Amino acid sequence: MATEIIVPSNQEHWLSVDADEMKKRIERHIIRIPETGCWIWIGNTTHDGYGRMMITGPNGKQHPFRAHRVSYAANNGSFKKSQVIRHDCDVPLCINPDHLSIGTQAENLQDMRSRDRDNGVGFYNKLKTHCNAGHPLFGDNLRIEGLREARRCKACESIKKGRKA
Repeated sequence: MATEIIVPSNQEHWLSVDADEMKKRIERHIIRIPETGCWIWIGNTTHDGYGRMMITGPNGKQHPFRAHRVSYAANNGSFKKSQVIRHDCDVPLCINPDHLSIGTQAENLQDMRSRDRDNGVGFYNKLKTHCNAGHPLFGDNLRIEGLREARRCKACESIKKGRKA
């Protein structure tokens, strides 16, 4: 008897699929890296570097799913759409269920910051030594705010408020 799992996507799709069938599909699209234990997805990828699987729904329509979410569900069972599947190995293309853990978006963001792998705009802003106006971004002229630790130039903020820096 097949083990049915519910796989939530990052979009509005929920599909009930056969876990064993998903495991077979996964096996055809991975390379195992013995040194790290990672299972690297070699199929389609998303714009942000994660594995992507297309799964056919009951109506015959194809729906995109992130491969690591499918791998986690196929090996560990269903999870809620509100939960994220975190990469403990920090390799977005890894879909080894032993390297994946369930959590919240807040935990995922905290992991990202603590492991210094914020490679979005925040990552590049951390590398800046001066703001766009040429003021130094350190010491008394730097203000860090919010959960994402945005870096603000105090001199520019003063100028915007009508005061001289």
